[in-house]
Amino acid sequence: MAVANDPYVGAWKIVEVISLCGSGCQSALEGTEMKLDESGDVTWILPEGSESDCALFRCEVYDLVTDHSYNNDRRSLMLAAVQGHVVVFKVDHPTPQDLMVLTCEAWCILQCQRVPCRQPPPDHPFSLAPLIGCSVYSDVAVTAADGSTFAAHSQILRLLAPSIDWRADPLRHLPAPAVRAVLHYLYTESLPEGLAPTVAAELQRELRQLPELGPLAELCGRYLTNVTLRDGMWERDSGQRD
Repeated sequence: MAVANDPYVGAWKIVEVISLCGSGCQSALEGTEMKLDESGDVTWILPEGSESDCALFRCEVYDLVTDHSYNNDRRSLMLAAVQGHVVVFKVDHPTPQDLMVLTCEAWCILQCQRVPCRQPPPDHPFSLAPLIGCSVYSDVAVTAADGSTFAAHSQILRLLAPSIDWRADPLRHLPAPAVRAVLHYLYTESLPEGLAPTVAAELQRELRQLPELGPLAELCGRYLTNVTLRDGMWERDSGQRD
C-alpha cells in the first residue's frame, strides 16, 4: 500500500500507449488521467468526449508490491476492481520523478507523466458586504433625510439591532451618506472605506438616541481620534521639511 510521501501517489496522465498484442483497443487509454490516492483508491478521468468500456477503467483500487529479487527492488502496480479482474503493471519510475512507465506483459506499455497538483482557488473571507443595497431578497427599505431609500434585509439588520423597528424609518433624520455608513456597519461590523470625518462626527452625535447603535457611535469616535492624530503627524512632518 502507498503512503503519503510515496512518489507514486498523485495524478498521472497517460501520454503514450504502446501495444504489445497487436490490438488497437489500447489507444483509448491515451490522454486519460489516473489518480492514485493515499488510501489505495484509483480514479480515472477520461478525455472530454471519450467513451470506453476498457476493463482498466473499472478498476477502483490499487496496491504497490515490491519485488526484492531485483537489485533496485522493482515494484509492481496492481489495479483491481472490487469484484472481478486484476491488472498488474511492472513499474519503471526513472529520474526525473514526474515520469513513469507501466508495462503489462502481452498487453501494452503506458508512458505516464505526473499531473501538477491543482491548487484550489484562494479562500476569500466571508462577507455580507455585497448585499448592501442589493434588492435581491430585500424586504425593507431604509429612508434617508433627502428621501432616498436603500434596499435592506431585515434579518441582517436585526443581528446587531434586534429591537429597532426598521419599517418605521428610524434613520430618516440622517443624510444619505450617514445612512449608507450605518448599513455598512450592520452588514460588516466595520466602517466603510473612505468615510468622511464629517459623516463620522454626525453619526457619533445623532446615534445617541438609538442605544443599539452605540457601538457604531463609539467606533466613529475612535475613527475621528485616529484621523486627528494622523493629520497632526502630517502637519508636523510637513513643518519639519519646510
